[in-house]
Amino acid sequence: MVCFLNALLASDSQVRLKYLYKMYSRFSFWLFYSRTIALMAEELKAKGMTSDLENLLNDGPLERYEMEHLIDTHPMIAKLKKRNPDSYLGFTRIFFSFDHFQMPEPQEMIGVQDAFDHFLASPKDGALVITAGVITHWVVIVVHREKGLIKEYLLDSLAHQYLHIPEEFIPANVQLFYEQKCAAKRKKVVPYRVKMFTQLLTDLRKLYTIVHKVVMGEMNLKQLHVNSEVRIIWEEYEPVLNSCAKTLELEYAKDKEIESLTLLRDKLAEVPGEKKQDIAKELYTWLLGHKPKFLRDGIMFELKIVGAKHMSKNLKTMMNLWCDIQELILDKTGIPLLSEPVDEDNSPKKVLEDYRAFLTDFRAVLSA
Repeated sequence: MVCFLNALLASDSQVRLKYLYKMYSRFSFWLFYSRTIALMAEELKAKGMTSDLENLLNDGPLERYEMEHLIDTHPMIAKLKKRNPDSYLGFTRIFFSFDHFQMPEPQEMIGVQDAFDHFLASPKDGALVITAGVITHWVVIVVHREKGLIKEYLLDSLAHQYLHIPEEFIPANVQLFYEQKCAAKRKKVVPYRVKMFTQLLTDLRKLYTIVHKVVMGEMNLKQLHVNSEVRIIWEEYEPVLNSCAKTLELEYAKDKEIESLTLLRDKLAEVPGEKKQDIAKELYTWLLGHKPKFLRDGIMFELKIVGAKHMSKNLKTMMNLWCDIQELILDKTGIPLLSEPVDEDNSPKKVLEDYRAFLTDFRAVLSA
């Protein structure tokens, strides 16, 4: 990575060639590798982290905090910055696996989007370096700007030969690769490793596409994060919607969500309170597993930190319709009668009262 960045930032073509040549030097690679391992080992020894030190020295994968420490303190990166004072050089980190960003704290995603925004707004030529953890593999994506022209580069020692083939051909190619590799070493193919490598390639392609769209201004990671978190709750709530629609002899169509929700809301407005008992019981059962406190700590927290303004227009419309439907279910509806006794904190009255309060606050956040 450092040689490549030195080549990109160099103004002299001969210097560029020198660093590009060094990228293919086995001696340079192993020298950098040994120095980097020694640097990290020294840090782990100083902190008394014996288990992580043993893992590091036995060629185990770098942990997140180890990669972050190396980016922040590696002398070759510090030297690179000092050598190019007039160039923009920024670093950020992304963790993406199984089709989702693995960054639970909203501040993390805000920080990544801010890194993109700062780089794109800067008048300087230079690079934004993204270290990406994908499954158990590290890759580097470099966004480089020179004379106003932006290009993206993926630095990956493992998956480059598969990234340009059609996605539907990836599983068969990975299977063939592992069969040939294991045959050469006279070992058996491990299906789990084939599956994980296939997933790695799929995730890596998706992540690279996301980075490209962010650079082009076609996507915002804050919006992507908010929409993703809200969608997780939404998908868990869909069984209640389906049950409600079935009770009202309607159909909830996922491909026409706004139209289905609007129809469901209008139909509920015509139903007397006493006829909503079964629907309210279904809602209460769902709330036992998704208590209002969890909703506040989850979806509400996300929206307050990142901002509801980053939610897509369609999703915001759906959330407002969702609130309408919940309030109509609870309107003039008696407390659900349950056959099993429950403790006071989980009583229908307490849970539904807390949920009413949550809906009021949620509407306020949506309209902020």
